[in-house]
Amino acid sequence: MAPIAATSFTLHRVTAHRARAAQVVLLALVAALASSLLGVGVAGPGPATAGEPPAVALGPPASTSRPNVLLILVDDMREDQLVHMPHVQELIADQGTTFDNAFSTFPLCCPARTSILTGQYAHNHRVMGNDAEQHGGYYWFTRHSDPQDTIGTWMRKRGYRTSLVGKFLNRYGDGDPREVPPGWDTWSVPPGQQAYDYTDQVWNVDGTLRRVPGHSTQATEKFTARAIDTAKPFFVWSGYLAPHDAWSPERGWHQPEPMRADRRALDVPPTPHEPDMSDKPRFLRQRLPVLQPGRRATIRRHSLLMAQAVRGVDRMIARTIGRLEASGELDDTLIIFASDNGFALGEHNIPSGKDLPYEEVTGVPLIMRGPGVPIGAHEDTLVTLHDITATITDLAGARAGRRQDGVSLLDVVADPAAYADRAVLYESGGIMGSTRELGRTSPDRRFFLGLRTRDHSYIQYVNGASELYDLRADPRQLDSLRDPALAKAMRSGLDRLKNCRGAACNRPIRVD
Repeated sequence: MAPIAATSFTLHRVTAHRARAAQVVLLALVAALASSLLGVGVAGPGPATAGEPPAVALGPPASTSRPNVLLILVDDMREDQLVHMPHVQELIADQGTTFDNAFSTFPLCCPARTSILTGQYAHNHRVMGNDAEQHGGYYWFTRHSDPQDTIGTWMRKRGYRTSLVGKFLNRYGDGDPREVPPGWDTWSVPPGQQAYDYTDQVWNVDGTLRRVPGHSTQATEKFTARAIDTAKPFFVWSGYLAPHDAWSPERGWHQPEPMRADRRALDVPPTPHEPDMSDKPRFLRQRLPVLQPGRRATIRRHSLLMAQAVRGVDRMIARTIGRLEASGELDDTLIIFASDNGFALGEHNIPSGKDLPYEEVTGVPLIMRGPGVPIGAHEDTLVTLHDITATITDLAGARAGRRQDGVSLLDVVADPAAYADRAVLYESGGIMGSTRELGRTSPDRRFFLGLRTRDHSYIQYVNGASELYDLRADPRQLDSLRDPALAKAMRSGLDRLKNCRGAACNRPIRVD
């Protein structure tokens, strides 16, 4: 297979910090024991004895049984774009734990966000697209799932002041733009297509429509500030539009619109492309011709605008964390930063888009800091967006009304060995691809299913085609393997997960 232009994305996902992650629980116990014997604080480990690894520091314990929770969710951000977020790296990653193998199991806005809302895979929450035609969107969720049974209602019942800010589920507000869904004490959300207009949006603020001047990134931070300056404990879901594509009545869909202060030169990698697609299924080869220089230049411009957009979000997150520190609430707040999905920018000759089963699209940034969370740590256990739900309810002591398909990230960092053979299911709705349709079947079927293990990725399409990758040797997924024994083992694992529910979604799957 001919080489492609280098990117910074996939190489670290399969080589990331395994030895260090395997030591987290042991080192945490060492830190706790040192604290007990030497009389030092839990957050500050004692001096290491010669020949012993340094103890891992933990975030200070919360002063309450119900710590605050702040979930910050960005839209379409790739994991490698974290390089453009120095404040997130300093204030969240350096003070918490980075999950180096975090995945969006249905990498499309509405299904991915509904997985966080419910704690379930898409085949269980039943939102399989962004609008009703695809069996998705907000109103499909209200008719075919239970809007009274979400993380908002669970946290509210636990005594939390709940707030949702910014981007919610697709098509929300197309009916009644003043609607406030169950479970939320404060509601600051732009309804309908307003959610994708970067400037001068109309927002639903607690049931009243208000035009909010300025940039959506700044507006999201201001409403987030309002939400955290409220009764305690709080649960705030803060959803930024950036770096998603923009929409306006005048221009329709177009590339992201960063804030003026962030429109400056940034180092973005050359646009990758795949000159030889002979290993890919025929239907993909037919739809994805080799990218020509002009198209690659357009994609690189898109990459730059996305990078600039996340810089703006980074500055707003720094403001939010500064507010928490000034109010004395920071040490009592669990902060989780994530994206709903990744995004293709030239990989496999895909000009742009998501809802695809490749690493650049399924992989997402996921970072957590807060009470008892290891500081400056990396964890390479496979985790998912619906694990966020289990984590929040675990920390808060809230009771989920739905059977949970995820596991608490607090359990993962406490005992990563227990999840060493965990695998992740990928699924789609009836359409594959977002900005460019690459395949279609009936909306009640899944166009692709996939299995991601620690070392391998297997993709099975509804038309009978498949792809199989050894991610240790081929992290960019350039050479699909012809290995019948391995393919059979991966299919067996996929069969176990494709309709799983609850604990069955997390049973070990070993592929030799």
